[in-house]
Amino acid sequence: MKGLRTAYLTVNHSIEFKNKETGACTNQIESTWNAVKRSFPKSGSQKHLYDSYLVEYCIRKKYLKETDDKFITFLELIKQVYSCKKRSPFTEVATPSLHDTSADLFD
Repeated sequence: MKGLRTAYLTVNHSIEFKNKETGACTNQIESTWNAVKRSFPKSGSQKHLYDSYLVEYCIRKKYLKETDDKFITFLELIKQVYSCKKRSPFTEVATPSLHDTSADLFD
């Protein structure tokens, strides 16, 4: 994980399950990984989507856990990430053709 300030601690399970000097143990990461795996779709999960499953878990855990209206909170998060151009409701918007391959189709 380049660029991240991460401290790696080790535990030698043949000697002990909690390092007496550093306090390191594997219970927290094992518990977290178990919760992440349980949040994956029960059937039909696909390896190429694992990163999106992990992102969903993180968003639910960090932002949606203690909110009354998860949908509105999620919309607020989207609003923070993506800025929308305001348009007048009277402005006519050209509907792109399905066969249009111009580069500015989604600008």
